[in-house]
Amino acid sequence: TYTAQATVLPTNADNMTYTWSIQGSGATIDASGKITVTGTPGSSFTVVATANDASGVKGSAPVTIIAESIPVTSVAFNTNAYSIYASEQLDLSKLITVSPSTATIASTTWSITQGSSYATVSTAGVLKGIPAAVTLDKTITVRVDVTGTDGVTKTASQVVTVKKDLI
Repeated sequence: TYTAQATVLPTNADNMTYTWSIQGSGATIDASGKITVTGTPGSSFTVVATANDASGVKGSAPVTIIAESIPVTSVAFNTNAYSIYASEQLDLSKLITVSPSTATIASTTWSITQGSSYATVSTAGVLKGIPAAVTLDKTITVRVDVTGTDGVTKTASQVVTVKKDLI
């Protein structure tokens, strides 16, 4: 909920009171200006303050409802260890849990912090081995950074074994 505010001018007017109203749908407003949003993100309404004297003067402000920002509190991989053969790929994005599940995410960034010569990771979180580079089983470390719409970033790292392909 929000509280609307209005300023009556001139400051020495005989009647300094006004009445609140909403034009359109998506919200209600009480006599003190407390707005309760009932609409969905993307919908709009207008808040109106009408002078209580005979002037008929009105002031208004358009409002567009935006989605509530729910911060990311944590990100974690779902198990302790993963492994793939060098010629395989693994969609890491399906193997993480972001909490809460309703968090509003601005971006997700994937990187390999150790062993980048043995595998690559796409911006979508798909890990692919590099067969020509993996002559023995290699351990790499993958990192995911999840940033919420509030600007706070949570990080998780995971060890993955990239195995030499079977011939």
